[in-house]
Amino acid sequence: MTDENQHEITTNHLWQQIPSNLLASQTRTRSELNPRVNSCVSIDNVTRSKAYFNRDANVDVRSIVGETVQARHYEIPEAIPVNGDENKEQLIVDARPLPWYIRIEFWKLCVIAILIVSAFVVAIVLLSINLSSSSSSGEGLSNNPNYAPTNFPTYDITNFPLFEPSLKPSIQSKTEYIAIQRGVLEQIYIETDGDNSWYTTENWLNDDVSVCKWYGCGCNDMDNKIVTTFGLQNFKSPQEVPTVIGMLSKLEGLHIDGANIVGTLPTELFRLHQLKHMTVVSSMGGKLLSEIGNLRHLEFLELRENNFDGQIPTELGLLQSLTYLDISDHEYFTESTIPSEIGNLSSLKTLHMSRNGLSGTLPYELFGLISLQEMNLSWNSLHGSLPTSMELTSLREIDLSYNMLTGMLPGALGSLGSLVGLYMEVCMHNV
Repeated sequence: MTDENQHEITTNHLWQQIPSNLLASQTRTRSELNPRVNSCVSIDNVTRSKAYFNRDANVDVRSIVGETVQARHYEIPEAIPVNGDENKEQLIVDARPLPWYIRIEFWKLCVIAILIVSAFVVAIVLLSINLSSSSSSGEGLSNNPNYAPTNFPTYDITNFPLFEPSLKPSIQSKTEYIAIQRGVLEQIYIETDGDNSWYTTENWLNDDVSVCKWYGCGCNDMDNKIVTTFGLQNFKSPQEVPTVIGMLSKLEGLHIDGANIVGTLPTELFRLHQLKHMTVVSSMGGKLLSEIGNLRHLEFLELRENNFDGQIPTELGLLQSLTYLDISDHEYFTESTIPSEIGNLSSLKTLHMSRNGLSGTLPYELFGLISLQEMNLSWNSLHGSLPTSMELTSLREIDLSYNMLTGMLPGALGSLGSLVGLYMEVCMHNV
């Protein structure tokens, strides 16, 4: 069989199966035929073949036979007679795929348009937020305790760079921090009127002497030149604690001692996350802030003879490294109780909370501190009775005198083998 005959049989076979709705006849003159078809087909060729179609359209006719939905994706093939013989009607078929935006259903186009618009809006919103956060970053630091205080008074100090103390590793080099440290110390001196108010100003502001030798400053390593302990004391006139101290992020010890230190305890001090030792013996008042719970490395905390009022913060229970806690001699704690959260301080060895006017009962949790060696809760207004069981296996001395406790001494006291001192007023009922 010749190629021509094979082509005729194949095309006959294909077009005989095309649905009639795709082969709607339409009479046109030969000059109106598709130029691409006309350029490929002669009259003689048309006479010899059953059907011709534009192969450049790349349409698989078999794929659309009987599939009316898919058929809508193509132009309707045009069937026209090309000679006068009605019994042998030859067809020229020109099937082309419709453009994609016509083939796709209308609802799908809507979904695509909505997705594109939504993505564009989201991108604009995210960009706006980014720009806003960037522009506001310089206006002030976060209230997060990991950041430096923002309300420091400003002074005309040359080359005083900013510093943000944080729990994260500092991005400043040692040289940068030393320069910052010196500027902070100079500002502390100015704020507290060092020239007129300090009893001792040894080496202060002396450019020829290391800051480690300035009075009240201490360095673990003199060659390192980083101040790790700092003290304010012995003022001649009333002074407040400068908030700028909160920028000395390398401090491990802070000592505030003096009757002329007034005001309140600045929040910025509780951002010194490397503090291990803190002593405040002064005339400061106000509330003892809950931010004290941020000092997670604190091992020694002494807050004596101040005028703090309100409640003793429960956040003290967060100081898991604490071994010494002394909150004594505060006559304005009369509305406070002993926080049961102190029972979480598993490393605590010394607890002094005498002469505070504390009310309420003795928290059972205090008697589970197995590391506790000394407990002094005397001269308060505590009432109730002692618990019947105790786990104070390390306790050597306990002072509960001058309270309003009642009941009998529990037999559990006899099991405390380390106990050498028990102080309790004899006016306890049924003692």
